[in-house]
Amino acid sequence: MRRAEVIGVLDELETEILSIYSLDSLLDTCLRETFEECGITLSTRHLVKRYPVRRAGNALDRPVPVTTFLFELPEQPQIRLQTTEISCHEWLDLDYIADRDNIIRRPMSPRCPDVLFPCLPATDGFVWGFTYETLMMVIADRYEALPRAVAAEPRW
Repeated sequence: MRRAEVIGVLDELETEILSIYSLDSLLDTCLRETFEECGITLSTRHLVKRYPVRRAGNALDRPVPVTTFLFELPEQPQIRLQTTEISCHEWLDLDYIADRDNIIRRPMSPRCPDVLFPCLPATDGFVWGFTYETLMMVIADRYEALPRAVAAEPRW
C-alpha cells in the first residue's frame, strides 16, 4: 500500500470515528480518563492540538482507533495513578528523548528475537510501540528546536 492510499484509509477511518463519536465526546473522554487513571485535571485552555485518528494495536492484529490530544501544562502536575490501569510513570526530559543515541532497538517478544523495534529506555522498562510513535510524532511536529531525526518512521 502506498503512502497516499494509507492517508486515504486514515481519512476514511477518522470520518467513521467522528460519525460515531463527536469531537467533544472524544475530548471529554480524554479529560475524564486522564483524571481517573493519572489524577491529572486537564483544562481545554491548555489544549494545543488534536492529532488525526490513528490505529493502535496493529502488531496484535487488533487495531483500535486512537485520537491523540496534546496539552501543554504550565507546571508539572502531581500524579496519582490508578494502579489497576497503569503500573508506573516517569517524566523524561525532551533532550533525552530527542538524543538519537538514547533510541535503541529491541525485540518486543522473546518468541521473535530478530524482530526489533525502536524504543527509549526508562527506569522501569521501555517506551515503545504506539506510545513511542506518538511521542516521536508530537516532538517532530511541535518542538522544532529538537533534532528532527527522532521522528517516527511510518510502518508502511
